[in-house]
Amino acid sequence: MYFKYQRLCPNPKRRSLVEAALQQEEAAADPQIRIVLSDELTALPAGVFDSLTQLTYLSLHTNQLTALPEGVFDRLINLQQLFLYQNRLSFIPAGMFDKLTNLKDLNNQLTFLTEGLFNRLMNIVALDLCCNKFTQLPTGIDKLTKLKRLALHGNQLKSVPAGVFDHLGNLQKLHLEGNKLTALPVGVFDKLTQLTYLALNVNELKSVPRGAFHRRSCHCSRTLSLSWP
Repeated sequence: MYFKYQRLCPNPKRRSLVEAALQQEEAAADPQIRIVLSDELTALPAGVFDSLTQLTYLSLHTNQLTALPEGVFDRLINLQQLFLYQNRLSFIPAGMFDKLTNLKDLNNQLTFLTEGLFNRLMNIVALDLCCNKFTQLPTGIDKLTKLKRLALHGNQLKSVPAGVFDHLGNLQKLHLEGNKLTALPVGVFDKLTQLTYLALNVNELKSVPRGAFHRRSCHCSRTLSLSWP
């Protein structure tokens, strides 16, 4: 079953559409339900998702959210996919995702990341941090050892620290295109033996280190993009 709720009810005398919909017994009990709340939501009521403990998919993308209530995701212990992109969120407090230990796919667009924000996301396999204003890699990414897809394109990254990907041995797709990288550390991709897609185009790279890809088991990605569009 698939729900899509267009917007919060503007009439303050009526219970909001979001609250009415999400508190249905059917939504609370059925783990197959996918909740999609999109189109001009400006705020979420505290506790709005508390009854949805079996929910595995939640999309809040393409709204006008500027903040998230403290603990709003804490009861979603079975959540596997969370989409927050195309909102107006500029900051998410530390601990916001700590209870989402089963989360596998997080897609968001932020201008600032709190240190330790991803510390508890040990099962996450896809992390999308594209199209932000990051000038350096967010801390804690190196701890997400189950990652298979990491999207960092469309930021303002100027450098990639040596060894930052060394613990991401399961990574298959890495997007670094559309940044301001001018150089790459020697051996920065050496431990990415499962990588099949690597995008570095639309940066300011003049060259890549000799042997940058030769230690990888697939002898360069199945898809390797270095060129300008």
